[in-house]
Amino acid sequence: MKLVKTKLALLILCMALMLPTLVAGAAPASNSITAASDLRVGFGQLLGEHALLAVLAMQKNYDKAVDYSDTANLLSKNTDQLAAAIASVYGSDAGVTFKSIWSSHIGYLIEYVNATAIKDEAGRAAAVAKLADYRVKQAAFFAVANPDNFKAPAIEEGLNMHIGHLIDSFNAYVNKDYADAYTKARMAYSHMYDTADMLAIGMATQYPDKFSNSSIQSTTVDLRGTLGQVLGEHALLAIVAMQKGIDGKPDFDQAAAALGQNTDDLAAAIAVVYGQDSADAFKPLWASHIGYLFDYVKATAAKDYLSAKQAMDNLDVYRESQAQFFAKANPDFFLEADISKSLKEHINFLLTVFDTYAKNEYSFTYPNVDMAYTHMSKTADALAIGIAAQLPAMFPQVQPPIVTNSVVTFTINSTELDVNGHKLTMDVTPLRKENYTYIPLRYAVDAVGATLSWNEADRSATVTWNGNSATFSLGSDVVVHNSVRKISSATLTLQGDRLVVPVQIFAEVIGWTVDLAEEGKVIRLLAP
Repeated sequence: MKLVKTKLALLILCMALMLPTLVAGAAPASNSITAASDLRVGFGQLLGEHALLAVLAMQKNYDKAVDYSDTANLLSKNTDQLAAAIASVYGSDAGVTFKSIWSSHIGYLIEYVNATAIKDEAGRAAAVAKLADYRVKQAAFFAVANPDNFKAPAIEEGLNMHIGHLIDSFNAYVNKDYADAYTKARMAYSHMYDTADMLAIGMATQYPDKFSNSSIQSTTVDLRGTLGQVLGEHALLAIVAMQKGIDGKPDFDQAAAALGQNTDDLAAAIAVVYGQDSADAFKPLWASHIGYLFDYVKATAAKDYLSAKQAMDNLDVYRESQAQFFAKANPDFFLEADISKSLKEHINFLLTVFDTYAKNEYSFTYPNVDMAYTHMSKTADALAIGIAAQLPAMFPQVQPPIVTNSVVTFTINSTELDVNGHKLTMDVTPLRKENYTYIPLRYAVDAVGATLSWNEADRSATVTWNGNSATFSLGSDVVVHNSVRKISSATLTLQGDRLVVPVQIFAEVIGWTVDLAEEGKVIRLLAP
């Protein structure tokens, strides 16, 4: 191991005192632990947590659960943290204003829940109207704070998706369509990470002296964000599923299935880095600890203490096997003993949350929910640093795209394309479909100065620019950006014979911003 103690200590100091010491000999790359990348990853962590806590709070309020107020308090703490993050960029007054506006939409969502519970259709409609008003105010807040990079119509569209995901998840829960409820919950969580990317990139562009825009879009930060997103979701979904299990709720199977889908996503991330054979080895191993956690839930419900102890013993065996997997995959930069220690912390957080919940000790439960979630984010940081140190060719220090065109304008249902005032005619038009804005990929790529290649075999298009790449696949919502999977807000489709993509995901991967004008009819891509 190379410079284990010195460089590991530097890594810990840079990331946080709680960061698990998983990485040996990996000096923190200058583009991964920076103010800009921390801003991007931090906003993702907070906004993602907001989404799933909101889903859970709405369910618990509807069910009249005795721990609803504790869930709501944790959601309120998350709001405080978001307001502090805004204040760190725009000042304390902006933080106070943001908190007031942001808190209002949580209140309106609960009003919607309460009206649903008593079948008050007028009350539901009133709550929806208030949420529409909230979107305008929240979008205006960001547009005023950052007029060059945040445009109110684009922000409103994103907030509309966010609120739609939460209400759709809740409605499905009420209608006992639990599979759809958790599908929408996961969409809500993923969308918040996309929103965080947009916000962080806009802030970095606004304040280049404070935030390094070259670091915020590096492949290492992409990896850090992706691992944080998937591992954080794992922690929260595991907590939800364990609660549903001990309570005997009818949606336990669907909550568990959502956790299984999260495992699929984590295995896919492992495959990108270490290959499919490693992913195939990782997946059943990781899934086993979820099974042992569920065994512990069942044993607790049955007051079968011997089986509960057996589940804990199985979790200990799992820890060692999982630590060996990572140490073998990355022997120079992952320390087996410390990975095992970090996994023990992860499991202990989940068991503490569950045990206190089962004993109705909610004042202890929910602070540990927050710690379990945060621990996964910090674990992701350490894993990303180790992987980047091991594979510098895959995760180099990449600059954002440098192109000559600065404004590209599309118009819904129009074949005219404006590139810096130069008019071109397309053979296809942009469109709005199911509240998503799509643009023709070929014309967008040419307009921003990138290159596109089409693979007929798998019906995918790969965009390349300045050492970066992004692969878009027809019929999929997955975009592979510099070897890291990103989830689009909608699937890619065809308009005529042309592949069209959601404008937000295209702008995100190339590092541009989106401005929607004239009620979304005019779409402008703005260079960084």
